[in-house]
Amino acid sequence: MTGKQIKIWLASAGILAVMGTLLTQMGDDAPSIQLKGLSVAQKDSVVKEEVRAAKNGGEIVSLRSETMRVLKVDKSKFQAIISQAPVNYLDEDDGIWKPIDTSVHEINALAKLNPLRAFDSYIDAGDFQATWFNDKPHDYTFRGKHSKVSFVSLNDTSKVKTVTTALKTGIKQSHTVIDTTLRKLRWVIQSNAEPSLKNGEVTFSDSAGFAFRIETPTATDKNLLQVPVTVMISGDTLIYEITLPKGAVYPIVIDPTTSMYTLNVYGCHRATSTTYLTARNSTTGANYGSPQVGQILAGADYYVQRTGYMFNTSALPNNATVTSATLCLGVLSDDSDATGFNVHL
Repeated sequence: MTGKQIKIWLASAGILAVMGTLLTQMGDDAPSIQLKGLSVAQKDSVVKEEVRAAKNGGEIVSLRSETMRVLKVDKSKFQAIISQAPVNYLDEDDGIWKPIDTSVHEINALAKLNPLRAFDSYIDAGDFQATWFNDKPHDYTFRGKHSKVSFVSLNDTSKVKTVTTALKTGIKQSHTVIDTTLRKLRWVIQSNAEPSLKNGEVTFSDSAGFAFRIETPTATDKNLLQVPVTVMISGDTLIYEITLPKGAVYPIVIDPTTSMYTLNVYGCHRATSTTYLTARNSTTGANYGSPQVGQILAGADYYVQRTGYMFNTSALPNNATVTSATLCLGVLSDDSDATGFNVHL
C-alpha cells in the first residue's frame, strides 16, 4: 500500500466500506517537493532552488536524511541537526524524508460504530504502525513494511502493571512486577514473519529479510540493581523469566522494546565490584541494554555506568567545513539521590 492508503486503512480500522468513504473525502493532494525518480543532477537543482527560496532559519527539506535536519543560517552557512536515532522516515510515494510522528489517533467515527473493526486507536510512524483496542491498550499489533506481530498478554494485571510508550524507533513497554512470588511473564505472539531467538533478542524475518525485532530486555529492582532476564519462546508463547540476585528488592521493572531497526546506536558499559574504586577505575565490564550513566550502591555492590553514542554523519557533504558542533542530551529519568555525583562529557 502507498502511504496515503495506509493512512486511510488505519483511520477506517480496516473496514472496506469506510475506506471507500474516506478515500473520496481525502482527495489527492500533490506534495510540495518531489524527489522520487529524479536523477542526481535533478535532485541538486531541487536543493539549490529550495536553498535560494528559504528564509534564514528555515529548514531545507530536500537535504533531510534518516537522522538529520538542515537549517539555513545564511546563503553560505547551514546548521545540521544530527540525532543518534532515526527522526525521519522515507516516504516512498514522493521520495521525501518526513518526520516520524508517534501521535496517538482515534479511528474514524464511522468505523467506531462497526463491531467488526480491527482496533480503536493507532500510531502511524511511517516505517511502522501500532494498533490496539482501547480496553486492552497493552495488547498491541506492531506492523512493519511487510510483516506484523501481535502481542496478547497472559499476565495478571493485579500482579504486573504495564505502561506502553511510542518511540521513534518502535514501541516500548515497561512491566512493573509487584507480586514478590512472580518470576515469569508470558505473551502469546502471532506473526506472519519468522521469529528467531539469540542472546535474548527476538528477530523477525520475512521474504524481504529483516522485518523487526524485540530487543534484549533489561530489568532492574527498586534500587536499580540489575536483574537477569532469560528469554524463551515456547510454541507461540514469549516468556521472560527473571532471576533474583542477592539483595534484590521488589518491584522489578522489565523494559522490552519492539524496534524497526537492526542496530542500537549506543553502548552502555557497567562495571561492578564490592570496592568502589575498583568499579570506578575498571576498564572492563558488562554490556548493559539501556543507556545509563552514573553510579549505584546496591547492597554490598557498587555499579559504575558509562554510555557512548554513535552519530551517522554520512549525509554531510564531503566538502563541508564544520565550524562548530554542540552535543545535546535529554534526561529521561533521574534516579540520583541527595549524595549526588558529577557527570562528565
